[in-house]
Amino acid sequence: MVAYLGREGYGLEWELRAGRQPCQNGTPAFLKRVLERARQLTDEPLLLCLDSGNDAMENIAAVENHYKPNEMAAPVHDRIKWNLRRESPEHWLAYAEKHGHWSEPRPGQRVARFE
Repeated sequence: MVAYLGREGYGLEWELRAGRQPCQNGTPAFLKRVLERARQLTDEPLLLCLDSGNDAMENIAAVENHYKPNEMAAPVHDRIKWNLRRESPEHWLAYAEKHGHWSEPRPGQRVARFE
């Protein structure tokens, strides 16, 4: 796991892990440490980007718990790639068709954004 801060890519923490270790193992504690370090360096909003292997409620809870000591802190925006796992793509396509805001970033690629 690697955490960078800022457009310049200042390294906050590098955590070397065994290749067989599940990527979610230890991630909430990693996020807690990284968010605390980032707040020591900046009061600016943060953007947290995680891949689909870290699509877990424990990670969202780690971000929410970060606010408890200081609810006035600048926000931590998160972008966590959603892992559909055993969910029906047809269901989510129908939901996106009904509730999504669609765009076409390039010909042939349609993207829906929804909450």
